[in-house]
Amino acid sequence: LRAAGYKVGVHTTPYLQTPIEKMEINGDYISPQELVELVGWIKPLAQRADAESPYGPLAYGQLWVALTYAYFARKEVDFAAIEVGMGGRYDFTNVLKPLVAVITNVGYDHTRSLGETLPEIAYHKAGIAKENTPLVTSATQPEVLAVIEAECRQKNARLIRLGKEISYTAKRVDQGGGVFDYMGEGIMYRDLKVSLLGNHQIINATAAVGAIEALKYSGIHIAEEAIRRGLSEARFAGRLEIMQTNPTVVLDGAHNPEKTQKLKEALLKLFTYERLILVLGVLAAKESSQIVDELAPIADLVITTAPDVIGKPATDPEELATRVRALGKEAICEPQGARAIERALSLARPGDLVCATGSLYLVGEVREHWIKQEEVLSAATR
Repeated sequence: LRAAGYKVGVHTTPYLQTPIEKMEINGDYISPQELVELVGWIKPLAQRADAESPYGPLAYGQLWVALTYAYFARKEVDFAAIEVGMGGRYDFTNVLKPLVAVITNVGYDHTRSLGETLPEIAYHKAGIAKENTPLVTSATQPEVLAVIEAECRQKNARLIRLGKEISYTAKRVDQGGGVFDYMGEGIMYRDLKVSLLGNHQIINATAAVGAIEALKYSGIHIAEEAIRRGLSEARFAGRLEIMQTNPTVVLDGAHNPEKTQKLKEALLKLFTYERLILVLGVLAAKESSQIVDELAPIADLVITTAPDVIGKPATDPEELATRVRALGKEAICEPQGARAIERALSLARPGDLVCATGSLYLVGEVREHWIKQEEVLSAATR
């Protein structure tokens, strides 16, 4: 959409290093000054709601969504890409009537809140479907699709499914990104290039192109050149992000079994290295045992640590280390994320690969080693 000349707001969650990352327009974050002004504007409204609302005080997440939507409205964006926080049906973001909705993969995440089974989780995801609105999904599990299909039938929402209405053929996947052919409803794009790493990003790109093509049902047509340029220029910090070479350091926020499996596949297929050193930290609410079991076997050394985030306790790094050792792998416990990445770099040789993963919060913390929070903030003021 940006490549087509539109003004596009983007809301992602969580942020990595600074809250201003949650509000982005055409690649630029909201400035700290503008954020302060917005908070000043919403504060009396929030206080009034706290005093008068029968539902009680506004939640932290509700305030963030309100700030984001107000900012995009003030800036008069043409489009806004809104990532939900958790699930979808009851998520704070789900108060809009979108032009198109997108459900990517459905896996075992937030199981304490969304349910222990894929159909239960899919029920929450499918809640973003709206009446007479296209919905694109790259989920392929039959039990998940059954739930999404039922929701779309109920709401008369046009369903666009990966492997049916849209599909792809991967032609190249390496450290430079990926090349693929896209097949859609009456259209085909050959040799699309995506800058993000991993085959799973080709799947995500296929869903994104499907969503762009679905805008035609609202009378909006995006040129092929804009689609090609947008995919090739797309960046997403903290997702198989290469920070340096010799040794190579990769940051990835994989935090559930499905994402961890995709990370494992990417590390094995995209990188050559002498040793793999993992820096691993997982929130207590996540499936830490499954994450360790997936990644530790391919590592030569695992440095366990703890993401530092208010209100979200981490899995004890000693507990992670114990499980790593039970799998026959060497583990070092370093509770502070910043020290953990420094320890990994001090032990790594030029031909090694260092990967920090297990939590987006950990990724944001260790990313400070290369890109300081002050740099992100100062860039937003220019």
